[in-house]
Amino acid sequence: PPRFSNHQHNVSVGSGGHAVLRCPATGDQPMKLSWHKDGRLITPSESYRHELRESTVGGVGGLGRMVDKEQVLELVVRGITRDDGGEYLCTAENKHGHVSTTVMLLVQDVHEDASDINTNFSSSEAPDLPRSLHILDKGSRHVRLAWEAPQDGNSPITKYTLRYSRLGDWQQQIQKTQHEEGAGEELSVGGQETEARVESLMPATQYLFTLFAHNAMGSSKPSE
Repeated sequence: PPRFSNHQHNVSVGSGGHAVLRCPATGDQPMKLSWHKDGRLITPSESYRHELRESTVGGVGGLGRMVDKEQVLELVVRGITRDDGGEYLCTAENKHGHVSTTVMLLVQDVHEDASDINTNFSSSEAPDLPRSLHILDKGSRHVRLAWEAPQDGNSPITKYTLRYSRLGDWQQQIQKTQHEEGAGEELSVGGQETEARVESLMPATQYLFTLFAHNAMGSSKPSE
């Protein structure tokens, strides 16, 4: 499936300004990139305030070495209001599957005192990684997992994302790297939860599970 490279985690902008959300991905072509907010596909025709800019970079590295082309879809949002704030989802899809990543748009009131803004942002950070991910119970086609809530980085945890995929013993190291970069199926639960049930698994199949915590400042490192 596609893979994301150097994608943003959060973007901060003052109300009335404009933001550029950047989504770069690599993978076999043809590949389609798209942006969503609140479960709705964003199209340039829906509002004069939105613009989608797509480009492709790379292909040949140093000494003529071939490298993966990076396909980039930028979402430009103009005339920012507080309603524009929140989580934006970028999805990359090709014949091998699809993956998604999120960018948090933080909207600041331009009338806020600058010292207050600096204090708020300097004292908050992305949450610590979730720990003690373990199995509570399992069946032939489901598993229920639990974990310990991490430190929230002085910003409430908004959700957890459980990423999982099938693997064989020989794939474990490769799949672990891919999990950290956005590969695999995903299941999200609320920030107050410390359990998740995954359904529709394949019987007699080994899976790799990785958990991430999210808050307004970004995403944690993957669980151990």
